[in-house]
Amino acid sequence: TNELTTNYAKDNGYSYIKFESKAEFSAKTAKGYRSVYSSETDGLKIRTIQYLFSGKGNTKIVITTTSLMEDKNSLDQIFDDAMKTFEVVQQN
Repeated sequence: TNELTTNYAKDNGYSYIKFESKAEFSAKTAKGYRSVYSSETDGLKIRTIQYLFSGKGNTKIVITTTSLMEDKNSLDQIFDDAMKTFEVVQQN
């Protein structure tokens, strides 16, 4: 929720954390979601992308990438391309 995000931001030294978007995302062997957040801490504007996939049972796999907001045009594609090669392997 917005209140939870705002409290987390304040408690962890961020000026703000803002949810930007969520979309379906396909990795090599799994479908999941890609969520984007923007934040600011100590004057640095930061962009965070989280990729969420289902693991075994109720387990979720979350991979987080973080960069300066000013680098989003070059790094977003690099992060997405890397995640498209990600494989979720179900082990017994």
